[in-house]
Amino acid sequence: MGRPDRRLSGLRGSRLRPAPLALLVAGGWLVWTFVEYWLHRGFFHLAPTTPARQVTSFIVHRHHHVAPNDRDRLVATPLYSGGLALLLFGVYGLALGPDARWPLLAGTLLGYLAYEWAHFVAHHRRPRTALGRAVRRRHLRHHFGDRARDFGISSPLWDLVFRTYSKNMF
Repeated sequence: MGRPDRRLSGLRGSRLRPAPLALLVAGGWLVWTFVEYWLHRGFFHLAPTTPARQVTSFIVHRHHHVAPNDRDRLVATPLYSGGLALLLFGVYGLALGPDARWPLLAGTLLGYLAYEWAHFVAHHRRPRTALGRAVRRRHLRHHFGDRARDFGISSPLWDLVFRTYSKNMF
C-alpha cells in the first residue's frame, strides 16, 4: 500500500504525470509548426519543373495563390489531414513509445487547428487583436509580397530559424 505506483513515474508507465504530459503536448505543437513550415516550403511550393509537377503543384497549392480567398481551397481535405495525423501518430509511437504518442498527437492536432484557424482568419476575417493582425499581415506578405518567404502560417519560428522571415510589408 505504501509503495508508489511505478506507472506514474513518467514515460515508462502507462500514465503520465502532469509535467511530462504538458511537455509532450507542447512538443507535439512544436512538431506541428515544423511540419507546417516544411510542407508549405518544400512540398506546396515545389518547383513546377515538369508537366506532372505543374499539375500537382497547382492542385496542391498554387491554386490557393491564384485565388487566395476561394473558401473551397483554404483548408486541407480530411483525407490529407487524417493521413498526416496517422503518419505522425505512428512516428510518435515508434520514436517515443505508446504512452507518449497520444499527448504528442494531441499537441499536434491543437497546432493543426490553430494553423487552420489562423489561415482562415488571414483570408476571411479582420482580426481584432494585435496578434491576429500580425499573423494575417505575415501570411498576406507571403501571398502578395514574396512567395519565397514567410512559409509559417501559425508561427514565424521556423522562418526565423531558416532565414525565410521577411520584414518587408510588400
